[in-house]
Amino acid sequence: MDIVATEDFSSLVTDSFNENLARDTLRATDKIFDIVNMIIFKKFPRIKEVGLKYKFINKWKQYLPDTMKIMKE
Repeated sequence: MDIVATEDFSSLVTDSFNENLARDTLRATDKIFDIVNMIIFKKFPRIKEVGLKYKFINKWKQYLPDTMKIMKE
């Protein structure tokens, strides 16, 4: 679709919620957050000790699988 506004641009604008787009965006955001966390834990291994003391650490498995791999090393 060409986004150049040569025609009626208002027909391209909608006020509706796209659930698939929202879910895809959240999945991508989760993956990016997981990668950033993984890099931080890899770069600064001393923070693993603090992270492992966090009482909700087991809930990270679902949301941060790559970070948890680094934590368990």
